[in-house]
Amino acid sequence: MQESPRPLYARAGALGAAALLAVSGAFIAGPAMATTGETPQPAATEAPAVPAVEGTEAPVEDGAATLAPGLSEALQRDLGMTVEEFLAAGELGKKASDALDRLKATDGFVSIELVDGALVITGSGEDLQTLATELDATVVDPAPATEAPAEEAPAEEAPVEEAPAPEQTEAPAPAENTTEAPEEEAAAPLKRASDLRSLLKDYADATGAADKLQSVTGNAGSGFVLTVGEPATELGGAQARAMAPSTIAEEFAATYENVSVESATGMPENFAETDIPNGSGYLFESGDGLAAACSIGFNGFNATGDDAVISAGHCAEGAAGPLTILEHADYELGMFGTYSFEGTEANPGTDISVIDNINPELTLLPETLQWANEEDLEATTVQITGSTTPVVGAPICKSGRTSFWTCGFILESDVLFNAEGTWTEGFQAELDAAPGDSGGSMISGSLAVGLISAGVPGSGKVYGVDLARSMAAIPGYSVAIHLAAPALTSPADGGTVETDAPITGTAPAGSTVQLSLNGEESEVVAGPDGIWSTKAPTLVPEGAKLEITAQAVNGFNKSTVSEFELTVKEAPLPVPVFTTPATVLNSLSSIEGTGVAGATVSVSIPDDQVENFATRTVEVDEEGNWAYTLEEPLSYGVYEVTARQGGIEGKEDSAAAELNLTVAPEAPVITNPADGSEFTQSELPDTVTGTAKPGALVLVSFDGQPAVELQADDNGNWSAPMGDLAVSSHGVEVTQVYQGAPSAAAFVSFIVNADPAPVAPVAPAGNPGTGGLPDTGASNIALLAGGGATLLAAGAAAVLYTKRRRVLADA
Repeated sequence: MQESPRPLYARAGALGAAALLAVSGAFIAGPAMATTGETPQPAATEAPAVPAVEGTEAPVEDGAATLAPGLSEALQRDLGMTVEEFLAAGELGKKASDALDRLKATDGFVSIELVDGALVITGSGEDLQTLATELDATVVDPAPATEAPAEEAPAEEAPVEEAPAPEQTEAPAPAENTTEAPEEEAAAPLKRASDLRSLLKDYADATGAADKLQSVTGNAGSGFVLTVGEPATELGGAQARAMAPSTIAEEFAATYENVSVESATGMPENFAETDIPNGSGYLFESGDGLAAACSIGFNGFNATGDDAVISAGHCAEGAAGPLTILEHADYELGMFGTYSFEGTEANPGTDISVIDNINPELTLLPETLQWANEEDLEATTVQITGSTTPVVGAPICKSGRTSFWTCGFILESDVLFNAEGTWTEGFQAELDAAPGDSGGSMISGSLAVGLISAGVPGSGKVYGVDLARSMAAIPGYSVAIHLAAPALTSPADGGTVETDAPITGTAPAGSTVQLSLNGEESEVVAGPDGIWSTKAPTLVPEGAKLEITAQAVNGFNKSTVSEFELTVKEAPLPVPVFTTPATVLNSLSSIEGTGVAGATVSVSIPDDQVENFATRTVEVDEEGNWAYTLEEPLSYGVYEVTARQGGIEGKEDSAAAELNLTVAPEAPVITNPADGSEFTQSELPDTVTGTAKPGALVLVSFDGQPAVELQADDNGNWSAPMGDLAVSSHGVEVTQVYQGAPSAAAFVSFIVNADPAPVAPVAPAGNPGTGGLPDTGASNIALLAGGGATLLAAGAAAVLYTKRRRVLADA
């Protein structure tokens, strides 16, 4: 540690430890006094209660936090929750927080809270139900409006157990000349409160006793509660002094249909006292010259990205000067800058401050102390990964220099509370805190929620200011969040990558990953799935090693730097592509394709297919095309052609591309029957005929049946028997194979119809005679004999035709 003058410590030492023990049993307004001796240390039983990281930095290899010792036991003891349930509840609270603006803009919405690990929305309406379904939340109806209290006994609607208070005095009796009211005067209609701010202002205007209120909580749907406690100082008008605070509140509440009253013991007072992650203590000089202490809420940045610390506003207000010093390290922290702590009942404010001009020797971590190890305070921390708004029912933990690490649940998400006369807007939680915790970190899971502001001694309840609203008072400032260091996924660290191959990894979604590859810098963005990618160099670097550094950046937040090393080897060129079709007709004069511009393509055909061809080379032009012109065109046949490309620096030769090339004859010709012909069975041709390459193998198939093999004669003619074909449509398909190369198919279709039925002969009319002897028919014998001979000849011809067809068919 570097030594330097410490005016605050010097003065504290001169005063002596005893003189600085100025804190009594009661909390005081403003920061608590700090001793110069040993500060309180966490008890051994206060184990951490959320996931933590060992050490102050996440290991580069893991890029994520590890769980702190005793985590499971502490969560079960303090919250009755497992680690998984606690983290899930934090994320569920974030889900509700992100949807809050949409919910508020939806008709019928009243409130949202976390109940038994699920989101519950109070309200009604179809639009609200639709949004609830989207959020996987349950909708419950608002509580029915309570009946108006009886006019003669308003206090019975809200029973009150009063704390000790100034003795009540009766209100002045009405003057004698006051006009007597009618016996049955109609009661004034009850009002309905709509929001916290207007209710507090109405209370202050009507009673003048807002200083007697501890807090105002609730909402228009479930109703509002005025919490009354003993005043720390006596303020207000005659009416306020003449009546007990609870009586004033009850009379005021009786004029509303949705306002009730509760009593509390004591007023909330600002916590303050002494340590550099979030929750660390720091010292400063108070207005009376003593050393006072508060806690760091969250480390962060100003508008230009310089380091800053965010803490409670009342700490800065109570300081005699701007200097702040770390409690557990002999280093100056920085100087108080802007702050806000000046709310009134008419205009409630917030409680937030910043510390600027941070000591450059310090490193502010986006992590919250768990105070689990008194020998090493930074040994167990929770890494802050984002922020959220308070949600009723969500688990919450706080870190402060006095009561260290405590956990509980959020009771109210929207509260106006009176911290010794200063009205502040925030939320309420059920957890322990003490003087010196003021400004300390309040988190849910790994998400920042707010700052410790005030509390009621011994009540187990505290008030915080949420970041969502209080940060508006310090414009330009932001909370630092932890970014997991980038990881390398493919190839793994120490692995091998080919030139120009992708290199991929993971980083927080949406972050910018700043890369350096052997000193060459670049940036890539991690996608919604958290994956980032870059490309290996085109050439193998010297020594074949690639050194990579990677850092995730989001706004002013930066992760630790990851370092990786890969071995780079030459990647083969892609195989060339043939553009020559697999089948060409009759001959081929050139083989063509595409490749890498500037590469050399080697084309090969086996010697047994093309004598003395061996391997020929051709260059790929600038457009990526290549063509090898054959010395002699390829004739009919089947050829196995291969091509490789190489000759590019830093790249291995490609694998072989293969082309099974066929130089085919044209399809044979079918000359008879013609396509589309029709025949009767008796007219059907005896054969199918056609032409092909002389000597070619001809394959003829009828109606898809196995083909009949023929050979074309020296003139290229061929014929195949037609055979017996039934009355129907028929098709003939013919191909030829020449020098091993099959052709395309020729095809004709035709129709076979049935022969027409024979027509019966008509008998001739009788001979009328000439008046002589009767006609006995002898004169027609010769004609009949001739007709019979013709019929016999036709029958014989038909038999001969049928036999001939059968012989041809059997041939």
